Amino acid sequence: NTHETARAIKNMALRRAQKYLKNVIEYKECVPFRRFNGGVGRCAQAKQFGTTQ
Repeated sequence: NTHETARAIKNMALRRAQKYLKNVIEYKECVPFRRFNGGVGRCAQAKQFGTTQ
């Protein structure tokens, strides 16, 4: 999970990254799983990152 979270916030502005992580906690945005995605369900919110998991 840490790998995927770090990849999601990489190159984001600090304020945007903080808001993103708060939204993840509140289930408003998701963390896209790209590398270690075995057994992870799909999420429609991941479309903004160009993936389905």
